[in-house]
Amino acid sequence: REIEDYILVGIDTTPPDIQNMQIRVGDELSVFYHNSRDLKDMKLQMEYFDPQAGVMSVYYEIVAHSDTTKSIVVVEGNIPVQTAPCNGSESCMCAFSYPDNRTCYQLINDLPLAHRNDILNHPDMNDNLTVNVYVTNNANATSKSHVHIILDKTAPTKGRVR
Repeated sequence: REIEDYILVGIDTTPPDIQNMQIRVGDELSVFYHNSRDLKDMKLQMEYFDPQAGVMSVYYEIVAHSDTTKSIVVVEGNIPVQTAPCNGSESCMCAFSYPDNRTCYQLINDLPLAHRNDILNHPDMNDNLTVNVYVTNNANATSKSHVHIILDKTAPTKGRVR
């Protein structure tokens, strides 16, 4: 007599999702700045998640693009993945992942663009910028997304302020 048994094993090869990546100044959307001081008030807001494997790491870089020089990475770093209990919050995502079978993290994340003084004082911060974000899940699949920030070089125009 012979007994057969089957186990279905699924391998997750999908990368994490990055959505709603935008630059905010307070409650307003903005993609223009006049000089590096304007970056103090700017935040990169985005959602990243992976319901199957969970998010392992988030890496970002701010790249300056000038008219005369090649692109240069002005600053780079890691955004900590904030793990916490969700308690029914809509801004939280729980993923089923090894080893604890339930990892929860914040869905909407803000990154201040000028959170370090060396960014504000960097000579290339008065160029057009691109913010690249790389999100890697626990299966080592990576997604990339970016947003452009444009240096407004136009002169002020005459007029009345009301």
